[in-house]
Amino acid sequence: MNSRYMIIFCLFFLFVTNLSAESSEVKDNQAKDLVTKAVEHWRGKSSYMVAKMLVWRPDHERTLEFSAKTRGREESIVKFTAPAKDAGNATLMKKEDVWSYSTKTNRIIKIPPSMKGQSWMGSDFSYQDLAKDAEIIYQYDHKIIVRPNESNANTTTVESIPLDSAPVPWGKEELDIRSDLVISSHRYYDQDMKLIKTLKATKIDFIGGRIYPVTARMTNEETKSWTEIDYLKAEFDTQFGENEFTTTALQKD
Repeated sequence: MNSRYMIIFCLFFLFVTNLSAESSEVKDNQAKDLVTKAVEHWRGKSSYMVAKMLVWRPDHERTLEFSAKTRGREESIVKFTAPAKDAGNATLMKKEDVWSYSTKTNRIIKIPPSMKGQSWMGSDFSYQDLAKDAEIIYQYDHKIIVRPNESNANTTTVESIPLDSAPVPWGKEELDIRSDLVISSHRYYDQDMKLIKTLKATKIDFIGGRIYPVTARMTNEETKSWTEIDYLKAEFDTQFGENEFTTTALQKD
């Protein structure tokens, strides 16, 4: 191959390589944009929820009731209202920080990062599950791995890999996102890429003026225990006072 053809070949190779890199970047941006929209659909600009939570174990089950408020992508507060022994217990999440209040001890404690993966109120949800609603947008790399097709025209699957600096225990997460932005399934894998737990929307309906996963079940794939949350009431884009998402608010009724 003479030098002229060698130059043309090199230029063509560089063009194709750059085009492939740009195409990959566009796809990654599409994946991140889809995850962002799905999270924003779930939270709204703000939200107020009333829900029941059923914690199922092979030898027993328990039911709790709570209310939850969210504002923006990084503020949430959950307060339990039943049963009586748990009423008043609360959890506050602001960005990466989590605080918990117990009526039994009348103390507010900050949850250290090492404990965020532990069970929240004895359920199959962890503090990290509650706290990272927006973290999955910023602290993960996203890639579309399954696009809608004839057999599944409604759902896109996104693979989310944590950044090296992300304070999460997972090796990867996968989200099935419907065309209406409802996350129908969310799978969590450990560092060995073993499926550990799955959050699945078992009932999707209208609530608070939008289509929503009104019943969602988190299943521990190792023990087959599960926790199911039923949303009974929802209001989106509501206004909250400045003190609604503070540690002081944890102790208020």
